This record gives sequence, structure tokens and C-alpha cells, in this order.
Amino acid sequence: MRLCLSLPNELLHSITEYIAYNPNLPNSATRGSLVRRASPELLALSVANWKLRRICMPFLFANITIRGVDDARKLVDDLALISRSTNILAISYITNVTETGDWILSQVLPQLPKLCHIELQDCRHRTALLRVILAQPTVTSVLVYELPEKTVCNENLSKVILDREGSAKVFSPAFENHLDRGMKLRCLDIHDTISLGSLDERMASKLKAIQIHLFGTTPVSFSFLSALSSTRSTLQELWLFADFRHDLDPHIPPFLSSFVETSRQQDLKQFFMVTGVGVRRATGQNSQDWIVIGLDVQTTYNSSGSLIRILALIASSFPKLENFELDFNGHEATYHVNDLARAFGQFSSLRTLSLWEVYKRLNFGDDHFLPPALRANPTNATEICGRVEAGLSWFASWVAKEGKSLDAVYLSDIVNVNVDEEDNSPEWDLGTWFYVVNSNRDIVGTWEVDLSRLR
Repeated sequence: MRLCLSLPNELLHSITEYIAYNPNLPNSATRGSLVRRASPELLALSVANWKLRRICMPFLFANITIRGVDDARKLVDDLALISRSTNILAISYITNVTETGDWILSQVLPQLPKLCHIELQDCRHRTALLRVILAQPTVTSVLVYELPEKTVCNENLSKVILDREGSAKVFSPAFENHLDRGMKLRCLDIHDTISLGSLDERMASKLKAIQIHLFGTTPVSFSFLSALSSTRSTLQELWLFADFRHDLDPHIPPFLSSFVETSRQQDLKQFFMVTGVGVRRATGQNSQDWIVIGLDVQTTYNSSGSLIRILALIASSFPKLENFELDFNGHEATYHVNDLARAFGQFSSLRTLSLWEVYKRLNFGDDHFLPPALRANPTNATEICGRVEAGLSWFASWVAKEGKSLDAVYLSDIVNVNVDEEDNSPEWDLGTWFYVVNSNRDIVGTWEVDLSRLR
């Protein structure tokens, strides 16, 4: 600590900036957000001593989330400090009484000279606040999650970015009016390829991402991708969700064809199904080449013993993969926690890993390093949930240590809490994000389950 305090303030500032925030994750839920979460290291450093506290303060208050009227009032109380630090403000509360909070924010916003980005939830019913936001000269972008009301159509909406919208609303007169006022759309969410042909150049020029959902019984040709690559030069990301058919070449996107062919050669294609793929332009805005950055995979009922080989093939086929989702529903084999964790360690660029129903596929063996909760015999529903939580947390810690590029692991599982034939307790869903928090690859996360409801 003494050596740290002897460093110049400029160097301490650079070190603090490097560790200040948990990385923004490339999963669909957070892809458009610019809000950054303060890291545990920043919070710990900020209470070490007064010198480090002063250095940490701008980072602590650079990103602020307002979740209610009380948070809005705190802005007033801490205005002197916040006005020097805040760059991003997220207004995320939804309540039946928003007038007081919105009035407070309307008074405070003009006093935040560094504020450049605002994320506004529920903007349809907050026209007055949106007008105040748009009038702030320092604010350059406003991310909204639904289409603003018609009452702002006379405003200049060039600062407004709509996070995502479906094709049904995109081709409506109201949306056209907002486009005329300068609004941009980050991601278009459509459910058929016909809508792509309806996009005019004005709309296409404002799109950075498209999500296409093509689930159904009719095979789909992906010939439209070539035209999409060449004509939509501003498009940077494309996400496809479909039941990709391994046996029908015309119905496989070109960026998956080599992977599918190799899976055939290795007799693996019948053991899994790709249900989603995300790609990003390779190099430069006008490039027509795409790099796979996201993959959703569903295992099949006959996949016993094949998963480790499938993971190795995916890792070698997509070296730039950032976001991988794997559903174990129906999988029959079990794997030692260390072996499965090492299989995920093969992914050199993976940042987020999402796993569904993995607990029953894990073999914890008789490793004496396992936590005591895994060796106990559960006798009631609460103990069963605790056992599953402990096992999944232990597994997540191994995955984090093996996956050197991982920022977070999401685990979701269904727990059968019946302890005898007369117990009518239902199944319970467990789920959480585990975040990697330091150089030791430790993880933090809180399970989202109401154990008080279990008997």
C-alpha cells in the first residue's frame, strides 16, 4: 500500500481507470447499453484511504442509475460531486407516480455539464422529461427502449436511438414520422425475410444491427445474405435465429457451412442443432465478410459422450466467438466438472457463456476439495436447492479459471424439489450471472430464487 501511495496521481488514475468497471457483456440483453458497472476492485480501492478515495470518486459517479424517486433526490443532495463526474445517466424506474422524480430530474439535468449519454426507460409516458433531455446541449445520445409518443414528433430526434423494434411497428406511419425527425434504430427485430426487401435506403442507413427469427417448418434459403452484405454498408451485426437444417446445404448460412461439413465428417451432426448465430463485419465498414461472434446450440437426446468433441470443434471453427449459449435439455451423458470446465477453456475469445440445465450433467466425483454442501444428503426442498446452488457455483468457478477470456457465466437450471412421493412442491427455476472480478478469476453472483416459498 505504501508503494502504491508513492506513485504519481496520474499513474494511480490510469491504474484505477483500468480496473474501474466490469466489462460490458456482448449478450443480447445489454448489447445496446453504455452503462458500466463499478467493479469490486474499484469499490474496495475507494475505501482504502483518502488519497485513493479522491482518485476513485470520478469513476464511482461516472455512471449513475436512477431506480426511484429517492435516487432522484440523492442527485440533489450530492449535486456538487455528481456534476463534476457524471457522464452517463440511466433512468430505469417504472412506477405509478413518476411526476415527482421526473420534476427533480428536469431541474438537475441542466446542472450536469459532463453528461453526454442518457438511457431512458418508459419514455412513452414521460414526454416532458424527454423534451428536457433533448434540450441539454452536452447530451449527444439518448437510448430509449420503446417508441416515444407522437407528442414529441415536432422535436428534433437526432439524439434519440431506439434500442430495438419489430418490423410491425417499423413500417408504421408513426415510426416513419420519428425517422423524419432524425431518430435512429440500433437493432431491427424481424420474423421473416420479406421485411428485409421492404427496407428503404433511409431506414437501412440508420441500422447497425438486425435480428432475424426464422423458426418454422418451411426451409429458408439464406441467399438474401449476399445482397444484405453488399447493400447495407452501415450494418455491423447480424443475428439469425432458426432451426438450421444440417442436411440441407441451401438452408445453411455461408458462415456456418464449413463447420457443418466438418461435423458431418466427424459423425457429430446428429448430436446437436444450431439455433442461433451472430456475426459481425470482418474488417472495415464496407466489408462483405462476416465473423461469427455468437452461437446458440441445442444438444439432442442421442448426444451421449459426444459433447466434449462438439465443443472442441466449435472452439476451433470459430476462434473469434464471444458469446456462446448451450442448452443441455435432453442430454444424456455426465462429465466430471473439471473435464467440462476444461472443454470451455478451449475458447480463446469467449466473453460470455450461458448454460441451461447443466447440473444433472455434472459429475462431482469424490473430490475432497468440493464444498461440504455437495456431500450432504438433502432432506427438504430448501436443502435440495442449496445443494444445486453450491454445485453450480463450484462449476462456474472452475469454468472461470479455465476460460481465461471469460467475463461472465450465466447458469440457469430447473430444480425438482420433491423429496418423497407425497411432496407436491413444484419445480423451481434457478438462474444468475457470475462475473469474473479479479486476476485470480474469482466470481461473484447471487442466485435468483425465492427460497422462502419452499417448504
